[in-house]
Amino acid sequence: MQGNDAYNNRQYSGIIGAGYGRVTNVTPMAKAIRVIEELIERGQLAGQPPLAVYQRVANIIDRESEFRSKHGAADYEEFWINDVVTELQNSGVASPTFDAGDVIRVYEILTRERISTRKVGWKVRAGVGYVFQTFDGDSDSDPALELGAEYHYPLSNQTQFSDEALMTTLIDSDSSYNFRNVMSLTHEIDDRIDWENAWTLSHAYEATADVRNTVNTISSTFIYELRNQLDLTTTLAFSNYSGSESLADPNGTDTSLFVGVRYRLR
Repeated sequence: MQGNDAYNNRQYSGIIGAGYGRVTNVTPMAKAIRVIEELIERGQLAGQPPLAVYQRVANIIDRESEFRSKHGAADYEEFWINDVVTELQNSGVASPTFDAGDVIRVYEILTRERISTRKVGWKVRAGVGYVFQTFDGDSDSDPALELGAEYHYPLSNQTQFSDEALMTTLIDSDSSYNFRNVMSLTHEIDDRIDWENAWTLSHAYEATADVRNTVNTISSTFIYELRNQLDLTTTLAFSNYSGSESLADPNGTDTSLFVGVRYRLR
């Protein structure tokens, strides 16, 4: 962010606080839906399974870390995928021709394909901490207040909306603060193509210098899965800066285009 960095250059210790609300990661259900849709397309499920089957499959997928702890990182996938497939075969709609090729396809979806994170719910939180040192080495012990809120809602099986806000301020006489809000909409166009859109608002106020800086950034990203864990990403972003009185960081709008290849680590 542009402008006076006296406030931004502080380093925080741990924040202790409390929150209210609940956010649930429902990505395992999105993966279960993806697996079942693929098997229906391959003709290996005679019909749409009951909701209870989706829930049981999603529960097994969600227990990936449990399988890893029990069987080890090198071997757990065999047991994990086997339980998923067994649940599908016991659903009553699985084809008798369900074979090794279908098992491999389930494995590829759960371990290789990129499925965007899905969340649902909301929560608010507040915490208090201390600034113990500035980045230039000066000691400081000002108490800091952190306020946060987030809201997530999957609009459909392919579309996720999220909004996350965070404000940090020092509990002292000058009332300087930082505020950041990120609103995003992710849409799965195809099994291999995701479209991510975001609006990021950052605002900082330095009371001692009476400086306010605001940055609005709108970005749109296409992520194309080339193969396995390799993605081609293209991002177009517009950033508008206001509030700066510095000639080195003038107000205005910047446009950027980024094209790159990204490797996803598991």
